[in-house]
Amino acid sequence: MSEANLYVVTYRNPEKQEENITIRVRQINDSELGPTFIALSGFVFHTSSKLLNPQDEYAKKRFQKTKKIHLSIYHIISVEEVGDDIALSLASKDGDVLIFDPDKPHNF
Repeated sequence: MSEANLYVVTYRNPEKQEENITIRVRQINDSELGPTFIALSGFVFHTSSKLLNPQDEYAKKRFQKTKKIHLSIYHIISVEEVGDDIALSLASKDGDVLIFDPDKPHNF
């Protein structure tokens, strides 16, 4: 897996089944816990945005000191491989709000 790649992983929170968590990581590997687990590491937190994303803030606090997280494949909703210049989105009941890195050009 290339170091330039970024993976956006969305999974169901094992503690609160109705809650989904989205995190960005650099590495996805097989877990030592067994064939139904994957290991996520190299967490990436965007801090350059002028707007705060509550989910990003939660993930930053939750995984700030975590080296690796092992997730059951049954909790994984999606894994998206993206580049570094992705737009972050905040889901809301009224629609989506897009947040762009102001230092990178975007094509609309």
